[in-house]
Amino acid sequence: MSFVDRDFAWFVLAAIAAWWLVRGHYRLQIATMIGVSLFFYGFHHWWLPIVLVVYAVVDWGIALWMGATVHRKQVLALGIGFNLGLLALWKYLPWFSPDLAGNWILPMGMSFYAFSGISYMVDVCRNQVPAEKNLFRYLLFTSFFPHLMAGPILRAREFLTDLTPEKLPTHPNSPLEGTILIARGFFKKLVLADGIAMVVDPFFANVSQISTEGVWSLPFLYLYALQIYCDFSGYIDIARGLGLWFGFRWPENFNLPYLAVSVQDFWRRWHMTLSRFLRDYLYIPLGGNRHGAWRAGLNLMITMTLGGLWHGAGSGFLVWGALHGVYLVINHLWNSSAPGQPL
Repeated sequence: MSFVDRDFAWFVLAAIAAWWLVRGHYRLQIATMIGVSLFFYGFHHWWLPIVLVVYAVVDWGIALWMGATVHRKQVLALGIGFNLGLLALWKYLPWFSPDLAGNWILPMGMSFYAFSGISYMVDVCRNQVPAEKNLFRYLLFTSFFPHLMAGPILRAREFLTDLTPEKLPTHPNSPLEGTILIARGFFKKLVLADGIAMVVDPFFANVSQISTEGVWSLPFLYLYALQIYCDFSGYIDIARGLGLWFGFRWPENFNLPYLAVSVQDFWRRWHMTLSRFLRDYLYIPLGGNRHGAWRAGLNLMITMTLGGLWHGAGSGFLVWGALHGVYLVINHLWNSSAPGQPL
């Protein structure tokens, strides 16, 4: 199921009614939220919740294992390898085997819950959060349906720590704000993004045909950029609004990115939870800007190229990520106060 399925409104009403009936009964509330989330995820394909539960059980077990061994980094490497390996198998195998592409089903939201799991395990390894001992709390952190499909990419201290008996919400958090976010999200997605798609999709579908010869393509490129923003930010607005309805406040993911004054500023405004993930769990561990300008530039290139691959399989995403890496390197060099100084 997705936020724009015809059955989604009925699902949300049923989920809220069930949550309202069991609120105050901690175990029932956790079980109900897990149940509705797994139903949501497996609505079209019954086996998808199995993939999600396997991810959650492995990540939960890896974190506990790290708390019981002195070889924390080696165990963490196993956990990261599992998450990225399974993600790569599902997401990129059709890229190398085109015969699979037609019948291949990519589990929805897999990149988001894989990255949430990786950030959780890294935070446990760094002693920034304790390992969660309760499997069901961790499963809810992984599977809760509002943020499952399109993010935001949540850290343990932004959601998991709110699932304890002392903190689990029993009332909505700013329900009016949540309603406004949901309404705004549906307007962005169904009116703006889908409306723009009716204009740009025929152009790009026939861009190599004689019917588009002589057509000025730049307006379609700008409209396509606006479509992507409205589509993605619309989903995030809905997710954050639903989170507020259930009592959780999650971080923003977009901050007027097309008003950015530089590429660096753009990535501070666009998909902000992904940007901070790439910064904190890839760029900084690679060395960040601690080893001089050239090493910092290389780390930026690696980070953004892999970030491009995260968005999708295909050479286009690889080139897109690498280009943004080049743009960021140029941006940092331009802003450097003196040649040879760390970026």
